[in-house]
Amino acid sequence: MSETANPRAVRPRVMPLPHELCWMLSSLHTAATKVLASADAAGATGPAGTTDLLRPLLPELSEAPSGRLDYRIAVVAPMKAGKSTLLNAVLSRELLPSRGPAMTVLPTCVVPVAAESVPEPVLTVPGSTIEGVTALAHRLARPGHRPAVAAAVRRHPHLAAAEARLSGIGAAGPPHRTVGTRAIRAALAEVNDLLRLALTALAHEDVLVQFPSLQPPEVVVPVPWMATDPAGGWLVLVDTPGPDEELPPGILDRFVRREIHRAHELLLVTDATRRDNEAEHTVIRMATSVQKPVFTVVNRVDLADEPWNAPSTPPQGSGIRTAARQGLAAVCVLWHPPDGERRHATSAAERAFLRTAFPLDWEHHADVLSGDEIRNLARRQWEQSGVPALLDQLITLRASNPGVWALADLLSRIASVGDPAAAVSGRPLAPRDGITVLAGRRQQIVERARSLYVRTPITWR
Repeated sequence: MSETANPRAVRPRVMPLPHELCWMLSSLHTAATKVLASADAAGATGPAGTTDLLRPLLPELSEAPSGRLDYRIAVVAPMKAGKSTLLNAVLSRELLPSRGPAMTVLPTCVVPVAAESVPEPVLTVPGSTIEGVTALAHRLARPGHRPAVAAAVRRHPHLAAAEARLSGIGAAGPPHRTVGTRAIRAALAEVNDLLRLALTALAHEDVLVQFPSLQPPEVVVPVPWMATDPAGGWLVLVDTPGPDEELPPGILDRFVRREIHRAHELLLVTDATRRDNEAEHTVIRMATSVQKPVFTVVNRVDLADEPWNAPSTPPQGSGIRTAARQGLAAVCVLWHPPDGERRHATSAAERAFLRTAFPLDWEHHADVLSGDEIRNLARRQWEQSGVPALLDQLITLRASNPGVWALADLLSRIASVGDPAAAVSGRPLAPRDGITVLAGRRQQIVERARSLYVRTPITWR
């Protein structure tokens, strides 16, 4: 794959984990490889299903000696819970596309960086995804599929633009790289609408045979809440599709489940205006089907008719209440202030903010409020939106040291290999080929990492 098709080529380089840890991780990878080789040669899974537990960790173990590990948080939600709007509020810009009808089909990775590192957001689409999207566009453009495409657009008029662009996308495919907030938003909308059109028009065909090659695009985004880039890796936020009432049941589940299994932690977003519906229960079941931390957000509390109550089957983790729409409108004013003296007309960001703050008479307030007054109102609305609490309690904590959080998760999963009770309690393991060596080296890394990162709020198990 060319450099332009590699999302990681766009990220600023960060300092790796300490050299001593990298050396120890290299020896841990070597020990794990020997354990698997020995088990394969013996034709067995080893004690307590060693190979079944260890083999899925090998990709991360092979990457760990580089000293740069991503910490992935998958954002999962029912359809139209305001997930993309919440992520936009976290990113302090309207980057991810959203609208009334469902939008997200293909998961999108978002990597926050310091504002000084990258002047504008940069979207990179992997080559395999470009090939898959192009193949679907060619299929939709076939003469035999035109009636089905036209019928799909009649049912969903918002897909008309995707139909009109079929010939262009089919010929060249989406671009490898797109720069700028507005251009990225449009590019993501085009790709997602094309995929939605394919799923709708070709429902009788197994179009998902094209989907395994579709890997998430990645956006590197400068954000105001990161003063410097971290060490040891990157925080990756993954926007996922929700259960979609407009598509056959479960058709997008494979995308969501794939990202849930890849993630280290889950951010579950529910809708305060649509409590205890089947889509919410589906998402909660998916989020709690894996042994991973779940942080819960109840969004759109500003639109709820009655006070929010906890879901009937709450997942693990603390929850907060957010009004992402209000938070996004406010932070766009705070982070993108007008330059120089106050202009005679309010900016687009200020008008959007005033519409959320004063929906009935926002034009009057635009005429009478000064720039400082609008910013003071925006600051108050931002603090009340709940998004700063989400940043403080989850996002910035992981973003400050993502490599260490990812390392802690990796070491925790290795603790289950062989004899979990012994690995946790520290009592000696009986000689079992390379399991004893593997457990001993893992424990050395835990002890060294604990001493290096004593102030990081991680439980080093």
